Amino acid sequence: MGALIEVRHVRKTFGPKVALDDVSFTVEQGKTFVILGSSGGGKSTLLRIMIGAEQADSGEVILDGTEIGGATEQEMALARRKFGVLFQEGALLGSLSVGENVALPIRYHTNLPARTIEIMVKMKLELVGLREADKKLPSQLSGGMRKRAALARAIEIADHIVLLHRGKIAAQGSVPEILQNEDPLVRQFITGSATGPLEIRSSEGDYYNDLLNI
Repeated sequence: MGALIEVRHVRKTFGPKVALDDVSFTVEQGKTFVILGSSGGGKSTLLRIMIGAEQADSGEVILDGTEIGGATEQEMALARRKFGVLFQEGALLGSLSVGENVALPIRYHTNLPARTIEIMVKMKLELVGLREADKKLPSQLSGGMRKRAALARAIEIADHIVLLHRGKIAAQGSVPEILQNEDPLVRQFITGSATGPLEIRSSEGDYYNDLLNI
């Protein structure tokens, strides 16, 4: 399978603010690609450029052979038939608890025993500081907590991850590569540490006891 989307040296500014700075990556056909980052890191701007809703100052985005920046209206109409947009407030299924949301893709993509999935869910929620919220519904969470719950769900299904920070790619790679990355910013993002460049709250209570129900 070849490249479905290519982002090449994309740069975007809004006045003096640099939203994206030399961002490049490739999305392979048939792979699940996840873009992560803190608020204001450039995710929304990047996605708007990728779907042709925003123009980059420089660089290019090629969607299945179509260069988005230079496409005609007719070409964009054809290109837009190849993707859909889900707004971020709809990322979690409201009828399922946070834990059930995180478990859903694991159940779909694997044949793991229920107990193993339960442990994996707790581990992923701990990474984003939401272990104590596993029984809550999305409507009971703050906006920031819902985003962290969506992060916990995303890292179960990703083939490749890009982490944006202040408009630059801080890290990219497979889930194991990201989890093993020793950069302080990356470590704080995936572990939910309260100290570091990002402000992410850790879970309360004893993690290991809760993980094993002891």
